Amino acid sequence: VNKINKSHCVKIPWIGRSIGVEDEGERPYNPIGATDSEAMFCAILNALRARFDTLPSLPVVHAAVQSLCNEIVGLNDQFEGTTILNFLLGCGPHCQFAYSWPGAREGSTVWNG
Repeated sequence: VNKINKSHCVKIPWIGRSIGVEDEGERPYNPIGATDSEAMFCAILNALRARFDTLPSLPVVHAAVQSLCNEIVGLNDQFEGTTILNFLLGCGPHCQFAYSWPGAREGSTVWNG
């Protein structure tokens, strides 16, 4: 088994205040690689895990994921408008959430999602 070289991993930001979760320090999901996308997806999973002990109803999961995404893209100005956030999140064998922001950048013919 290969050991993970954590020195190359991106530091995981804490998100979750929008769904009532403060940083408790526990981060069971950690990126293997060094991409900001991987770190942000792990941050979403960590916030959901900290908020819910058991799987809530799908409307509740949807609302929580939407709040977390709004929290993330709300930081866009701090990153000079360079934020691109897109992911697929499976929730059991029959449900999948898809998110893409900002879609296409102004003047671009390429969809980012």
